[in-house]
Amino acid sequence: MSNPTFGYLASLTPTANSKTVLHTAEAGKLVEGKLTITHKNPFPTRVRVGVGLGMVTNFDPSSYIIYDYIIGEGESYETDSIFYADEQNLVIESDKNNTSFIIHGQMLDDPTGNSGFVNSLSTGSNINTDQVLYTVPSSEEANVNIFITNQGSDPARIRLGVSSENEITLGASEYMEYNFDINPRQTYQRTDIKVRGDQSIVVWSDSPGVAFAAYAKFNYSIITTDLSLGGSLTVGTTVDIGTNLTVGGTSDLTGKLTVSGGSDITGTSNIRGSITGYDDTSVQKYSLSNQTGLISTQGSITSTTGISTSGTLSVGANKFSVNATTGDTTINGNLTGTSGSFSSNLDLLNNKVTNLAEPTDQTDAVNRRYVDSKITAFSIALG
Repeated sequence: MSNPTFGYLASLTPTANSKTVLHTAEAGKLVEGKLTITHKNPFPTRVRVGVGLGMVTNFDPSSYIIYDYIIGEGESYETDSIFYADEQNLVIESDKNNTSFIIHGQMLDDPTGNSGFVNSLSTGSNINTDQVLYTVPSSEEANVNIFITNQGSDPARIRLGVSSENEITLGASEYMEYNFDINPRQTYQRTDIKVRGDQSIVVWSDSPGVAFAAYAKFNYSIITTDLSLGGSLTVGTTVDIGTNLTVGGTSDLTGKLTVSGGSDITGTSNIRGSITGYDDTSVQKYSLSNQTGLISTQGSITSTTGISTSGTLSVGANKFSVNATTGDTTINGNLTGTSGSFSSNLDLLNNKVTNLAEPTDQTDAVNRRYVDSKITAFSIALG
C-alpha cells in the first residue's frame, strides 16, 4: 500500500549505527501514532529515536524521544503517542542489526500549521534554572507531549510544569514533576498535557546532559475550505450558514436550515413542511401549506403577467368569487370602478336595475320615476 494514512504507516530494520528516516509526514498533515521497537539480535542494543526536519545529518540531539534505551533479544518497547507534522521526519537508530521499528497511527489534516515537533532544548550551562521549553500561541489550544532524556553520564533531577499566561517561571503550585530522578540513558515521557494560549511549558534540571523535547497536537474546529460531498449530507440538528448556500441538485431537509446571507437554489428543493414568512419571530406574513396547497398572505399578490387559476377564485370568504366552470361572478358588496365604463354590452338576463339615479346626459339610462314624471307632465300639457 502506498502512502497509507491510517493503521500501519511504515516499518524498517535499519543498518547498525546509522541514522535513518523511518517515516515523513506529508505537507499540511499531522501524524499521531506510537512507535514499536522489537530486537532480534542475541546481543542487547541501544536505540535512539527523534524528530528532525530536512537532512538526517542535521538532526538535533536535543529532540530525541528515546536516547540509548537498552532492548534485549526478544524484547519489545513501545512509546506513548508522538506527533510529527508537515514534512518532519521520524528518525531512528540502533547500534545492532536486526532491530525492527514500526510506526502505527493515523495521518490527519493540520489546518493550524503548528502541530508536530515544536521545540527542544538541552540544560547545558543553565543548570538549576527555569527554562521555557515551549509557549502555546495566543488563542490556541494544544495537547503537548514531553520527552525527557538524560544523555549525560550522571544521574539527574528534573522539574516540569505549566506556567500561568505570559509567565516564564513556575509558581509553587504549578509543578507537575518536582525533583524527579532520571538516570543516564533513561527516557521519561509525560503525555497529554493540556495547554492553552500564552501558557508555557517550563523545565529545570540540575544536570547539563538532560534534553527536553516538546511535541504538540493543536485543537481546531474551523473548516476554511469548501465542503464537497459525493453523496448525501444528513443533518440531525440546526445548520447555521453565514453566507450563501448554493445547491445544484436536489436537497432534502428534514431539520432546520438557517441562512443569514441568502440562498441561491438552481436545482429542485423538496420541502415536506409548510413555508412561512415572518417579519419577526412572532408575526406571520405569509404561508404556503404543503398539505392543502393554500397560499395565505397579509399583503397583496402582485404579478406583471397576470394571475391564473384552474379552480374557483374567491376573495374574503366568498365576498367576491368567480366560478371556474361558468365564469359567473358573485359580488356581495359594491362594484366600484374609476371610469364606470364597460367595453361591451351589459346583459342583465331579465333582471332589474335598481336605485338608478336621475339622468343628466342625453345618453343616460332613466328610471321609472323619471319616465312617470314626464308622462304626467306631458298629459297636463295636452289637457
